[in-house]
Amino acid sequence: MDRREKTKSSWLGEVAKVISPKYPVLNVITQPIWNPYVERTVKIWNDQHPRGWLELKLSQVGYESLKERVKGVIGEGEETPDLFLMDSIWVAEFAKEGLIIPLEEVDPNIFGDHLKNFYLPIVKGDSWKGKHYAIRTGCDIPLLWYRKDWFEKEKVSPPETWDDLVKVATHFNQPSIKEKYGLDYPLVFVAGINGGEETTFTLLPFFWSNGGDLISDKKVALLSDQNRETLGYLKDLIHKHKIVSPEVVSYDWDVPGMLFGKGKVAMGIGGARPLTIIQENANWTSEEAKQKFGTTTLPIPPNGKRVANTGGMAYAICEGSKNKEVALDIIKLITGKEIMYEFCVKRGLLPVRKDVVEMIKSDFLIKTSKYLEFAKTRPNLSNYSEISRQFQTMLERALSESLSVEDALKGAAESVSFITGYQKI
Repeated sequence: MDRREKTKSSWLGEVAKVISPKYPVLNVITQPIWNPYVERTVKIWNDQHPRGWLELKLSQVGYESLKERVKGVIGEGEETPDLFLMDSIWVAEFAKEGLIIPLEEVDPNIFGDHLKNFYLPIVKGDSWKGKHYAIRTGCDIPLLWYRKDWFEKEKVSPPETWDDLVKVATHFNQPSIKEKYGLDYPLVFVAGINGGEETTFTLLPFFWSNGGDLISDKKVALLSDQNRETLGYLKDLIHKHKIVSPEVVSYDWDVPGMLFGKGKVAMGIGGARPLTIIQENANWTSEEAKQKFGTTTLPIPPNGKRVANTGGMAYAICEGSKNKEVALDIIKLITGKEIMYEFCVKRGLLPVRKDVVEMIKSDFLIKTSKYLEFAKTRPNLSNYSEISRQFQTMLERALSESLSVEDALKGAAESVSFITGYQKI
């Protein structure tokens, strides 16, 4: 290339920079584990749009501060995020308050265009009043963790029913067995206000699997025989069978993971969020984790049915975003086939896309993903957080024996009825 050609090439490059559209800075609030995935999707977007370039402003916030942080910056000019990560249980609340937009505003065919591959219960859980407000990145369901190596040594199988759970836990509650493994108690979970949403997430499926519910057909459904039986069963695990510590009513959400990781319990109930806490306390190698850590679906009552309580994080677009079209492009990439597969396999989450489930090699993930077809979501109401707190209070009062099962149920039913305006049945 001669000097004139070089000069021409340089000049054309400068012209291209001037005439190429420069998109605004994309302001994203997410959790630290999502940083590399967000950065990758922006790079993919830029590669797909060579005549424009997108800059990224990325803020990372831990889960405990996420909701407060997002609400605090919405409407604050340049601090307003274009898109952000949220707990799926916040969708109705944020939508009612006008903080997030229906995705149909950007893509009227969002269901047929992108969400058609997602499990329908998940899509409904991220919707409000018939509109889609967020897209899930993966799904968490409560599971029973168990020490696979200890179960093999004791020649016991993971429990499948409520009766099995009592029998297996009673085995590990024998003084000689407790001493052998250094156990405090056989089983752990959270069952009170301190446990926060983890309490509702992990224990509500016990009520669902027995035919009970919190709310049904816009009526408060707490005062049912099924709920009385379930609450009584959970109480008996502590006070009759003595296989669970009475202190669970005051545990923070992360205590079960710590106790399980330290080898102080043989079984625990929780989702994927505490898995990092288990590993931090256990300090297992990958091979050791495969040998020692087992998971299975939650036990069910006689004649009960397995019901998956779905959790997980979702991305939504802020009402104040000036870059809504690009924000939705990024969300579609983040929740696309390739990145969802990589993220879910790495984090031990269930993919919420059917085409990603087909790629999974794990027998357990294949088995548990089938429950997503019959998944239930916690009440999709804007005041859900208040309702959940009443459920947690009910559990804490009944399981601590500060109130009888009946009085705890009645108190919760009255409070939920007042919060929602729904009649009790």
